[in-house]
Amino acid sequence: MPIAGLVWVWNYEEATSLNSFDNHDLSDRGISKLCLVNELDDSLLLVASSDGNVRVWKDYTVKGKQKLVTAFSSVPGHKPGVHRMNAVVDWQQQSGYLYASDEAAPIMLWDLDKEQLVSSIPSSSDASISSLSASQVHGGQFAAGFVDGFVRIFDIRTPEM
Repeated sequence: MPIAGLVWVWNYEEATSLNSFDNHDLSDRGISKLCLVNELDDSLLLVASSDGNVRVWKDYTVKGKQKLVTAFSSVPGHKPGVHRMNAVVDWQQQSGYLYASDEAAPIMLWDLDKEQLVSSIPSSSDASISSLSASQVHGGQFAAGFVDGFVRIFDIRTPEM
């Protein structure tokens, strides 16, 4: 039976496991997103949980040597014991931004280099956000998908945001 917070790192060419480790030990909070940060140079592994918590790991490919670099709650109002199950995130390498939201929150814009919240962007919708996708070509642009079927495109460089 799979364990909800367990991360497995595989060498897919040789079909061998390189490492496995606990991202968290809370069985009711699965992993919702994996992203390679700085993937071309000493990459880090960003692991987001469905409750909005984000952990960033280094040396994740070396058995037993993984190290937690930083961890934080990417959505507002997260409290211990409260189970947010619909948090979504996406990473944008070009800008260094992490976009995060959940069913009741605005879109949070995090600068991972500075490890700080840059902006809180209203979704302009009564519907919950079900997905986020950051442009990997145009820094500062991202799309948000909503449970009502609408998709909205955002550009954080526009002054009205």
